[in-house]
Amino acid sequence: MSGTALAVIVLAGWALGALGPAPTPPSTPPGPAPPGYRPGGPSPSVSITVVGIRATNEPKENIDPSLLPIANELRRSRFNSFQLVVNDTRSVPLTTGWEVMMVEDYALQIQPMRQTDDRVSLVVSWVRYEQVGGKLQARPLQRMSFEIRKGKYLLSGGWRLKQGALMAAIAVK
Repeated sequence: MSGTALAVIVLAGWALGALGPAPTPPSTPPGPAPPGYRPGGPSPSVSITVVGIRATNEPKENIDPSLLPIANELRRSRFNSFQLVVNDTRSVPLTTGWEVMMVEDYALQIQPMRQTDDRVSLVVSWVRYEQVGGKLQARPLQRMSFEIRKGKYLLSGGWRLKQGALMAAIAVK
């Protein structure tokens, strides 16, 4: 008897119940659920803060008081004066995008992809809105993927403005 014929007889025997129940493959336990996951509940969310900053060079250093918590990081740039232009925090579900309008038609698009206990993977895109054929359209400028530690800020940008440059500090919780 060939191996194929034997396999057909064995499978038919299981189907008819003559050989007892069919063997079940060993089950592998599911991986750990993402932090914040509730069965049947909404998908996990990430709290994201975006701080938009106008950076300039002035005769004397000037840092907006609301930016003092990140002043040391800002001083590493080639600018010496920093003014807050946007400060927004949202709870964003994983794999869902969020767009933060900045100044002079710039926007920052953020999509959290994965999170662990201490890190979040993000896709961040800078865009600038322009009139094209009478319609406002987003022109992609830069797209980045990175991991950021919860509670830490990541600086991005340096886009030219009429006066100075546009930067963003991004933090996750």
